[in-house]
Amino acid sequence: MMVTAHVAVGAAVGAFTGDPVLAFLAGTASHFVMDAVPHLDAGTLMPMGKEVYQTRDYIWAALDAILCLGFIWLLSTHAAHPSLVIAGGLGGLFPDAFFHTPPWRKFTRNLPGFHWVQERIHKGWQSTAVPADWFAGLVTQLIAIGVSLWLLGF
Repeated sequence: MMVTAHVAVGAAVGAFTGDPVLAFLAGTASHFVMDAVPHLDAGTLMPMGKEVYQTRDYIWAALDAILCLGFIWLLSTHAAHPSLVIAGGLGGLFPDAFFHTPPWRKFTRNLPGFHWVQERIHKGWQSTAVPADWFAGLVTQLIAIGVSLWLLGF
């Protein structure tokens, strides 16, 4: 799932927790649940077994990251409790930032305990759309963002 959808859902979930720490944890949990929903992401465009990032994938990821940070700001400026929205949104972003950011991904994926989380949950629950189903994978994200915006009162 694209990070923007994870941030929107995490922000919406976090807004209902009443505590920034719980908001972050709920946002993080929502990330794994959302990855279990069929979705479009960089893996959709890569041949199975040949997950090698190309320049277009880094550009896509950078644009998605910039968009999601802007999205956190936008959502928090209209929220009754901005800290909950920010914490939940960052929680939604956390697993991908932790496990997939190039400078540290090899390190974080091999940390004791985190290796299991990456392989069994983060990677294990993934339901990435195949190239032929890219549009359906996009629609699930748009629905998730739309419902999140509705829950946040937009």
